[in-house]
Amino acid sequence: MRAGATSVDVLPGPARKVTEPKPPERKPPKHKAPVQRATESKATNARPPANDGRKLRDTKLLLSIPQLGIEDVAVGDSPEQSYLDREGIMYLSGTGFPYERGSNTYIVGHAADYNASRVPNVFNNLKGLKQGDTIILRDTLGRTYEYRAYQYFIVNPTDVWITEPVPGKEIISLQTCYRAPSFAKRLII
Repeated sequence: MRAGATSVDVLPGPARKVTEPKPPERKPPKHKAPVQRATESKATNARPPANDGRKLRDTKLLLSIPQLGIEDVAVGDSPEQSYLDREGIMYLSGTGFPYERGSNTYIVGHAADYNASRVPNVFNNLKGLKQGDTIILRDTLGRTYEYRAYQYFIVNPTDVWITEPVPGKEIISLQTCYRAPSFAKRLII
């Protein structure tokens, strides 16, 4: 299997078949849900809300990390290295979504040497995040999920356990190469 996020022969996480979500059966609302800009949100230590039964129209997410100057960056869904190289950032297909209980929403971004990507070197300063810094995701229904950075570590490309959920928690994992532009290790927040 070709690496979807690493440029090595091991994808970080088990291979999983992802089924396309079905469109919602209910009629769309006549007005859009209010959208909150990441820089205006009030960060809390609360867990993201559990899935309320509504199905999302697609798998797109918006990522904001105020401490890194990242605001509302569109994150598409793919397991492919070519997608990551073109976009600069991606949600790793088959991992959890923030609206799912017990999820590990796994997002991969380039740190260096990808200036031609749609979002060049988006995680170039990822190592600058500190414990307690805010990470915000918003789904296509306009719901906001706020997280706090709580752990920073380095793993090998073969450490596929990192994509698995953490029992009893809803988390987000951010990955980039370490030390950029090397592909020898992965920095995980």
